Amino acid sequence: MSRQSVKVQPKEREKPRYDRASPFRVRWSVDGVATERNFPLEEDADAFRKTLEKAVADGVRWNARTLLPATKVDARKLRVAEWCQEFYRADAVTSAPNSRRTSGVTLTRFVEVATESDVTWTTPERSAMRRWITTPGVVLPPQLVLWVKHHSLLLSELDEEMLKLIDARLRTRIEGGRLGALTAGRNVKLAKRALDHAVRAGLLTSNQWPATEDGESDRKVNKQPKPEIVVASLEEAQAVVANLRNHQPRSWTWWLMTILGLYAGLRPQETITLEVGDFTLPDEGYGSVHFTTAWNGAGGEWGTPEEDIGPTKTTRHRTVPLTPYVVCCVREYLEFTGLTEGKMFLTRSGKRPSAANWWRALNSSSTKASVSAAFYPYGLRHFAASHWLASGIEPPRVASWLGNSVSVLHATYAHAVRGGEARSLAMMSAAFEQ
Repeated sequence: MSRQSVKVQPKEREKPRYDRASPFRVRWSVDGVATERNFPLEEDADAFRKTLEKAVADGVRWNARTLLPATKVDARKLRVAEWCQEFYRADAVTSAPNSRRTSGVTLTRFVEVATESDVTWTTPERSAMRRWITTPGVVLPPQLVLWVKHHSLLLSELDEEMLKLIDARLRTRIEGGRLGALTAGRNVKLAKRALDHAVRAGLLTSNQWPATEDGESDRKVNKQPKPEIVVASLEEAQAVVANLRNHQPRSWTWWLMTILGLYAGLRPQETITLEVGDFTLPDEGYGSVHFTTAWNGAGGEWGTPEEDIGPTKTTRHRTVPLTPYVVCCVREYLEFTGLTEGKMFLTRSGKRPSAANWWRALNSSSTKASVSAAFYPYGLRHFAASHWLASGIEPPRVASWLGNSVSVLHATYAHAVRGGEARSLAMMSAAFEQ
């Protein structure tokens, strides 16, 4: 066996970026093939770099496909529970906090159903297993140690027949009954990805997971029929905005955040992380707002804690145009608050606004304006997308403003482009008129 050439680059002192949060990078190469991995936290990057350096010092063989140290574990002795723990720590380290939490819950469910035993876990036992999978240093309770030893299947026992049974269990609620299609699809996809990772690591020869009976129906964009989103009229939206502002200074925050959702299609998690420098506000004409960050934490208030502020949902930076009306509103807000830099939206205690208070403000304003349509923070984005499409703006441009793909846009907002056949035919005729 030829000797491998592995080089792990030393820690770099990267220049800070002012347009976005700089990730902490770990770079290495295997036989001249370079790769890197980004981490949101410096300590995670340092720990991963030390793991690679130790593997080099120990002379560990590296997997040519994954460019990671090959696992020195006999697949005939490795159990599903042990592999899920290893997979989580290798795969979820670069995920957003909300994604990491979801992965932990799903892998715990995978471990629970990958067995031939009929033993049912209690809620505390599920929590203990999830902590063991996701948190280094956590020790399993004695009863779960015995369960893993005697009941968790070996990776080598995951044949097609057993995986078909596991697939069905992952689509079923713990208390019985079928899970929703999206949740079931997410469970199955993550479990399949864990086994794909085992194949790449050389622990399995192939992933025998059965094909989905209904093809790609688990895909979000292929769900048919999708429920139609009910969107308020422009007059109703204007009435709600007019009733948001009152004598309380805090009402200005809800007023501008709502305007940005209605007329710029911002996600609430993006709105609360905005800073003054993100806006371009000319004296005349259209302005813009540039997104680089969003809150992507799990649970609690939006934007709390600060370390959960990271990349946007799709990890793409994007610039959204602002109409002259929105530019004037932003300027009016800045004049009222006296802000010239820093965060746009903070409470008096220095925290970011909460979802619950914004929701209450919208409900109160809707009642005052006698508007029956439901207004809620994320629904403001639906209003913007639907009215953009209904006005004839081309879908690719709307998708770029929203930070979505065109396929997701069509699947979610198909109602907004229905009934436009006459207008489209008229435009087609005009395009060929001489």
